[in-house]
Amino acid sequence: MSNAIIPSQEDDSSVENPVSTHGDRHWSKTNALTPAQLQDRGTIYRTDASRREVDRLRDLRSRLLSAIDGPFTTLVAPVSRGSGGSFVARNLAVSVAFDATKSALLMDCDLHNPTQHVTMRLAPSGGGLIDYLEDPDADAENVLYDTGINGLRLIPAGNMQDIGAEYLSSFRMRMLVNTLRSRFPHSH
Repeated sequence: MSNAIIPSQEDDSSVENPVSTHGDRHWSKTNALTPAQLQDRGTIYRTDASRREVDRLRDLRSRLLSAIDGPFTTLVAPVSRGSGGSFVARNLAVSVAFDATKSALLMDCDLHNPTQHVTMRLAPSGGGLIDYLEDPDADAENVLYDTGINGLRLIPAGNMQDIGAEYLSSFRMRMLVNTLRSRFPHSH
């Protein structure tokens, strides 16, 4: 299906090196994962060596950031199952987070084959996107998870049931995206 990436910029000047846990308002400012752990998660990482996939994702990130003024959402949709849509979405979000002045939110909208939480080795104890969309009293903060990567958070797809793509065009989904945009008003 698809993955949404919401880049943002946040002023954490009053907080010194917070490492967020589930539900905290601050994003991780210390990279808890080693390059080997990042590689194990199918995630690009900073290195002195030039790597083709990293350079291409950085180029794509730079083009997106320069083309759009203000908050934006990017949808990454694969052409077919197994074509790398989740890899591109995850690593595009990571490439945004490479910039210390920006952060990114990766939302796993693949309701038929969600993989982001598994790949990132997260156990979404508070649920995910579907749980939020189904519960009118749910707080978006409860489905945001720290990934261990500076400036990157994840909203996993959530508890799967027999669901349809209608969730992604629902009023509640639009409210979630608007809430996230307003939470990070200095988005780029």
